[in-house]
Amino acid sequence: MLTVYERLNINNYKVIIMDKSTVNDAYLDDLARIDNELKEQRKANKLPPLTRGQDEVLQQCGVSFGCYRALKFLFSNQGARTDIISAQCAVGNVSDTFIGLRKRHTSLLDNIGLSVSCKNVKAMNRFGRKTTIGTWWLEIADQAKWETAQVRAKESKQAA
Repeated sequence: MLTVYERLNINNYKVIIMDKSTVNDAYLDDLARIDNELKEQRKANKLPPLTRGQDEVLQQCGVSFGCYRALKFLFSNQGARTDIISAQCAVGNVSDTFIGLRKRHTSLLDNIGLSVSCKNVKAMNRFGRKTTIGTWWLEIADQAKWETAQVRAKESKQAA
């Protein structure tokens, strides 16, 4: 699957020029290794299913509806790729969806004890070219804040 271009130099010696953006066997091996590592990371970082109370927290915390959909998706799809999140959650720019304008979503998530991070990994695009793609990870960064947010959401719902 290697793309190789040949040209003659001034002395008529053949010089092989490799297109550095093409995929070779070593890169494919790397992709297979990365895929296996991601499977293990997804298992290790799996979150329990989102409860109704936790869903209420996400709805009430002030993030956009697109961010809410993406967060809900991450609860059951840790380490999802950017393109998958975009397609499944109908959001155009995944990083902007999680970060928000002037980091508004980042701050709102921090207030309820959640954190979203992106880790770039090697990938191959649909044209067989080397690229990178983000994998997104949701973490309960502060268990106390997360639990407090759930209590507040429950109280808010009862007061209504």
